[in-house]
Amino acid sequence: HLGHYLLTRLLLESKNLNAETGRVLTLTSSTYSYADSIDLDDLFCTKTRSYTLFGQYAMSKLANILFTKELDKRYPKLFTAAVHPGLVRTDVVRNMPWYLYYPNIAFSFIMCTLQKTPAQGAWCTAFLAATPSSGLVSGNYWVNRAVQELWPCADH
Repeated sequence: HLGHYLLTRLLLESKNLNAETGRVLTLTSSTYSYADSIDLDDLFCTKTRSYTLFGQYAMSKLANILFTKELDKRYPKLFTAAVHPGLVRTDVVRNMPWYLYYPNIAFSFIMCTLQKTPAQGAWCTAFLAATPSSGLVSGNYWVNRAVQELWPCADH
């Protein structure tokens, strides 16, 4: 998540992103719902909880949504959106442990029927980037070109 935050912050501070007319689209995932909250006191999982790959991933996606909502509050004229591209077929597992990599390969013929192509996954993001912001509501979570309700963990 910190990359999304830092890039946006630097663009706003340098005036390369106009807070009056610009837009910030932050990619997220529906897996945010697996994070109950963000434990700011234990981000590195050294105190009260243990590290899990998907637990940390879910928390980072929740952070992206909360970031989008906070940007919307602080910059009311800036268009912001958190976008879930869907289950997209990429090579994301190539650097994962073998116990995730090989099952993905083994079941890829089934998974392909459930997953979007990268072009299909980019569809909602491209829509939000190209549509005049006057016809859109800022600060929302988008899936398949539609605003979706958030789970309670992200609806602060």
